[in-house]
Amino acid sequence: MRHLLFCLVLTLLGACTTRHETDKLMATDPLLHTQPDSALKLLDQLQSVGQMSEAGVMHYTWNHAMAHQLLGMSLEEDSLIPNAVDYYRRNNDTAKLLDSYLLKASYLRWTGKDAEALRELEDGIRA
Repeated sequence: MRHLLFCLVLTLLGACTTRHETDKLMATDPLLHTQPDSALKLLDQLQSVGQMSEAGVMHYTWNHAMAHQLLGMSLEEDSLIPNAVDYYRRNNDTAKLLDSYLLKASYLRWTGKDAEALRELEDGIRA
């Protein structure tokens, strides 16, 4: 019985932590274009990104990369950018569509893939 109660308490604590992290992630949206440094600080405080749903991880990845982009920081370590871009394109997120080409091209440029970056920008022009 104690074991069951302990498992229940851990599950509830985990759910609360994940919900708190999701709320913090959502709070970065309005800050992203006006205060990217503040958004990045909040994003860097998140500790349970790996426990989020695919949508949550892609949201985190997108906002983290956009904050880096807007601050002129390297995107080299943002290795999930292609996944996030593909995720939002698959889900027809028109709000992120145009930014996705620039963001992915910037990532490719930072990782030394200049030809692929140019192709990505050309695809964006055609879209």
